[in-house]
Amino acid sequence: MTTKTRFSLTLLVLFFLMTTALVAVFKDSSSVATIAVTGVMTTLTSYIWGETKRPSEQQ
Repeated sequence: MTTKTRFSLTLLVLFFLMTTALVAVFKDSSSVATIAVTGVMTTLTSYIWGETKRPSEQQ
């Protein structure tokens, strides 16, 4: 997966989850909002971890 593709998918997922969280807040559905915010944090963490250069065992 290329960096551009990973970035585009991350933005798409973040947009969906943030929209879901906002709608859930206005509909007084705190459990859905909590799950959506957790998804946003997980997606950001995964993206940052995926983009971090880690040394391999062979180096």
